[in-house]
Amino acid sequence: MDLRWVGRVALVAVIGIAALFLFPLAHGSYSATHGPSTALRAKHLRNVLMFVISAAAFGLVQAVALLILICLAFAAADTVALSPSLPSYAPLRR
Repeated sequence: MDLRWVGRVALVAVIGIAALFLFPLAHGSYSATHGPSTALRAKHLRNVLMFVISAAAFGLVQAVALLILICLAFAAADTVALSPSLPSYAPLRR
């Protein structure tokens, strides 16, 4: 077998696969246009979707909790700085 012939066959295969990927079949049976559709694949996609929704909700709860903590920290800092009843620990003040 000539090495050039193998290279040409490989090139044709790569071009064919790229053409199928870039220009999918527009008409035909469902499995030909959209790939296999099974109950296991649907269950997997449902699990992925539920995980993404849960992760987004958890991230939102974390962001809200962090915002509340930051607001409370600023409120506590303002209270301490403006309170005349608390002793001052400045080194020059006696």
